[in-house]
Amino acid sequence: MATALLCHIEQFDPAVEQWTQYVERLEQFFVANDVTGEDKKDKRRATFLSVMGRDAYNLLRSLIAPEKPSENSFEELVAVLSEHYSPKPTEVMQRYRFNSRSRKEGESVADYVAQPRKLAEFCNYGNSLDKMLRDRLVWGVKDPSIQKKLLSEPDLTLVRAIQIAQSTETAEKNLREMDSNRESESKRVQYVADGKRQQYGKGKYERTVRTEQRGNSGKECFRCGRLGHNEQDCFHKESVCHNCKGRGHLAAVCRKPKTGAIKERDDIDWCRQEAATCEANHRGFRVG
Repeated sequence: MATALLCHIEQFDPAVEQWTQYVERLEQFFVANDVTGEDKKDKRRATFLSVMGRDAYNLLRSLIAPEKPSENSFEELVAVLSEHYSPKPTEVMQRYRFNSRSRKEGESVADYVAQPRKLAEFCNYGNSLDKMLRDRLVWGVKDPSIQKKLLSEPDLTLVRAIQIAQSTETAEKNLREMDSNRESESKRVQYVADGKRQQYGKGKYERTVRTEQRGNSGKECFRCGRLGHNEQDCFHKESVCHNCKGRGHLAAVCRKPKTGAIKERDDIDWCRQEAATCEANHRGFRVG
């Protein structure tokens, strides 16, 4: 009785996967479904031809014509397609690619370490592979802080080099995050401080600024007779003079002759009253 295959393997697509990787997954698919051994070679080939996809099957038929795919073993068919999809590179060229591979901008140390190891597949470095990978990491990581620590390490091994590079990368990332948080907190504090100053509005802060600005003027105001502000800022620009009935000044500084009503008053008390009114207004409290 035939048993159903476990799981599923999609057809081969050279645009998204290398042929060698597809074959490796396919072999594990056979193991998972117990399609191994000499007694199951026909089933292994039939499964392969069924799942490989239309494009790959048409290509295979063209490569082995006039023979048919069913006349060859699974291993023979894989070898034909491997020669087409993934021809073995020359050792010299592959070593050139290996020694030219440097870390790209934005690439993590972990991702970078995996790339030279992949390129070393056909370099035939043998027992010296770990040393070549270690040297490629030191030369190609392109980070002065990481390189400095790697070069200062005695008896540096590949495992130790990877640990140092990754820990340094993590520390630098954490430091940037901390600096960013401190900058954000500083901006927030400044924003709150600015907001509090704005909330004063017409209150104490604004009055202080106005007082400091008015303090720059040493000229006596012709509207009220006091110092410390300009006539344009005087609160008595619209006041009515009790002496001449004119607008824009107080009776205490009126330049016209005093009227009978004003003469009957005590000039000193009158001036003091007008001056007090002016001072109160200039302190930010409108009187009358």
